[in-house]
Amino acid sequence: MRPRRSSGLALIEALMALAVMAFGLLALVGVQSNLRQNADIARQRSEAIRIAQEEIEKWRGFNSLHGSSGVVYGTLQSDTSGYTVSSEYGLTAQFMVAKTVFPASSATTPDFSVKTLTVDVTWLDRNNVPQRVRLSTALHGVAPELPGTLAVLPEGTPTSQPGGRNPSVPWDAVPLDGSSSAWRPPQGSDGTVVWKFSNASGMIVGACTLAAGLPLTSANLQNNCTEQFAQLLSGYVDFADSSTLATASQAMAPTGTAFSAEVWVHKTYPVDELVAPGSGCFTETPSPSRSYVAYYCAVPVSSAINEPRNWSGYSYVTGGAINGAVGGLTVCRYTRYRDDRTVNGTPSIQNIEHPRAYYLVDKPLSNQNFLTVGVFYDPDPTGLNCPDGAPLPVDTTTYPQPATPPA
Repeated sequence: MRPRRSSGLALIEALMALAVMAFGLLALVGVQSNLRQNADIARQRSEAIRIAQEEIEKWRGFNSLHGSSGVVYGTLQSDTSGYTVSSEYGLTAQFMVAKTVFPASSATTPDFSVKTLTVDVTWLDRNNVPQRVRLSTALHGVAPELPGTLAVLPEGTPTSQPGGRNPSVPWDAVPLDGSSSAWRPPQGSDGTVVWKFSNASGMIVGACTLAAGLPLTSANLQNNCTEQFAQLLSGYVDFADSSTLATASQAMAPTGTAFSAEVWVHKTYPVDELVAPGSGCFTETPSPSRSYVAYYCAVPVSSAINEPRNWSGYSYVTGGAINGAVGGLTVCRYTRYRDDRTVNGTPSIQNIEHPRAYYLVDKPLSNQNFLTVGVFYDPDPTGLNCPDGAPLPVDTTTYPQPATPPA
């Protein structure tokens, strides 16, 4: 048989197969390189997000609205120049953190509504390509201690109220039935006045007379109460050290000695009348160990059904050497706004913020607080005798009350 000639086709086929495999391997190496690059960027991006979140949470945890230490809401400022943060997990990157706050803080008129915080974290990846992560959030100017008031009882619906009654009802009021509670305002040992509260609205719905010492029970109050509708106005009268001009520290922690004081309410709407001490207003007996006394006023309104159920007017404090004259005492109010935001005597701030003039009050008001201070200047609208500024929180003290009660 004649031997077969070799044409070399098998060798060519093998070389072509090797070439195709080589191109495939090169592509696979490229894919692995891209995967490694993308994995690095993903890890670095996760690290950058963690850093940005930590910065946001650090500022969310501000410890005061005013102040000089810690994280203070009123002084949060932009840091657009940034600073370097090294990776905690050995990643080959250095992160630059920059923060922008809007609106910018101001030492004279800090914003107490909402601020926008933007955190930019930038870095260079393995190929020296710039990368960036940006997170933004809103920071609300809410006092840090207020979230504690949002606690919900373990049982019942989210609308449940402490003790099943309106928070305006004094905590030590005695439940009479499912709809009302009875409470004695502060009086002497022979005081006989008892107020009956609606558990639902917190409004005073009855005025009772009960001999001192008798327990507050439905049986004892039966036939001893008359229907009367009133809104409760309550708070504290603090006493600063009157020997020196009061400072903001004295407003924060008064060191004066409490003395007998009386709170009056001059109601101007819907009818003109005075709510006088001993009949509609009651104040605690001062204690030498305390620098404050509490007061409670029942301001008459129309019935729970008939309109109007609101009132307008003024409250003021008398007693001791409170005369508004130099060498005597004057009374300041704790209020959120220094200028009281009044227009022609009608406040544009809410009644709960203790304006100089109440306007159409339609619910109980608490923490309507006063501060007595020594007078070292002739009282004037700028409130020179009333302290303000750091370290006072949102509230400030302003406006010495007139030397004579408002007419």
